[in-house]
Parts: sequence; structure tokens; C-alpha cells
Amino acid sequence: MIEPTAINLQVFDYYSYNVMRNFVFAEQKPVIQSTYTYEENGVYYCANGTEKGVYRYSYCLNNPLKYVDPTGMIVEYGSGRDKWHSFWLRVFDKQYREDFRELMRSEEIYVLNYNGDGKNHLSTDGNKLYVNYSMTDVAKKAGQSIYSLLKHEFEHSVQFEHGEIGFENKDMGWGTVDRDGNYFEHRKWSAINYDVHDELNAHNKGASGTSWKSGTERSFWSREFVNGEWRDVPKSTQLERLQNTPGYNTLPLGPINNTNTEKEKNYYKYALPYRLRLY
Repeated sequence: MIEPTAINLQVFDYYSYNVMRNFVFAEQKPVIQSTYTYEENGVYYCANGTEKGVYRYSYCLNNPLKYVDPTGMIVEYGSGRDKWHSFWLRVFDKQYREDFRELMRSEEIYVLNYNGDGKNHLSTDGNKLYVNYSMTDVAKKAGQSIYSLLKHEFEHSVQFEHGEIGFENKDMGWGTVDRDGNYFEHRKWSAINYDVHDELNAHNKGASGTSWKSGTERSFWSREFVNGEWRDVPKSTQLERLQNTPGYNTLPLGPINNTNTEKEKNYYKYALPYRLRLY
């Protein structure tokens, strides 16, 4: 199947639901709206294989009565703030919008998780992926916004989707013993194949588009002020700067990608096979 793309069509199948979320009727209705289709031999098809049907993995954000998605293929929200932040990024930031659409098509479940605990990282419980983002004093001083932080961590979720990073449920080397003498090891899900390339791409993704203020950390990573003007610096220089920064100087340079050829999702590992990005 050809990769889905967004196009405008003049006639769509119109689906109506009642207050109990039950299907009522369908009819063709002339509108101009974007949907996901693919083209084959000059004919446009929707993802369900029918001409001009409904792409069932994207209808939720049009909200036919509150994000119903029985297949589980959806980006979830931890709070109303997550919906608000993501909505505005999808409106104003083309790259985020494309990344979001890709994850909506995924079999994995990604949860946007704004928090007040200063946690900015991608995590998992072995079942879902959590895009944790939070405003901190350090982030404020660097000129970041809540939108740039979300875009940064969202890039890590795209990296997971493409098999550029994964997770292992690692033994922490200690455990507990219950009253019957049974030993229970303590494990923690930790990122694997995470390298400087991954972090730089996330920094630059957060700095792109409309969510970054001028004169911020973006200038440190990817630009420099020379002879009264800002100039872009080579990626090799960006990587060197990041690799010499505390907090990242223990990461391998990379790029390192997953080597498994099939999806692995079990008690010990959660990783997707590496897929080359087409953009």
C-alpha cells in the first residue's frame, strides 16, 4: 500500500451518530476537507480499501462524540492541557502536525502527559508510551515554551516509532523479600540505543517552527553570532557542543538504531524495528 497522504476531495461519505454513539446513516455530502487517502492507478482510496470512505484511524480528532477508537490506535491525553497544547501545535506547526498524524496511524499507544514535576522525557510502562513534558525554571531561562518542550519530547516518540530508540526493563540489582521468603527483583524501563544524534534532533525539533523565542538555546546548538549576524553551524559542530554538555556527555555519539527485525514487546523489552524516515 502506498503511504497515506493528505489531499482535498470535493465529495465525502458523511456519517451520522446519535447521542448514544450509535451509527445512524451514511450519505455522500459535498464538502472540502482533508482526509487520508492513497492513490493507486489513478484512483484514490481510503485506508479501509474503499473509494472515498472514512479513514478510521484519524476520525477521532474530529471528535464523533469524544474520541471513540475501538482499535486502540490513538494518541491519548493525560489532561485537558495536553489537548490544548497539541491542538495549537497541529494548527500552527506543520512538522508537528505530520508527526502527530504518523503516530495516529501507529499500532502503539502514545500518551501526552503534561506534568508539574519537571519531568521531560519519553517513558513506558511496557504497555503505553508516555510523552512527559513540564515547564521548569531552567527551561524558562533558556527561552523555551511549553510548546517547544512538547515538540522536543514528541520527537523522541517519533524516534521510538521508527526504531531509533527502544526500551529495556532492566534489573536494578536489588529487590525485596516477602514474609514467605520469596525474592522480587526491582526493574526499571530504561531507554536503549539513545545517543547524541537522537537528542540533537529533539533539540532542533523543539526549536523549529512557531514555538521558540528568539535568542534562546537554539542559537547555542545550531547557530552562532558572527560579525553582527546569526549563522547556521554544521551539524558536526552541533553534535560536538551537545556531547560536551553535562547531562549528555555520557551518551554515545551514534547514530545507533534498533537491530531487531520484528516488534519486541514483552516483560524485558519494548522496541520496534528500525525504519528509515522518508522526510
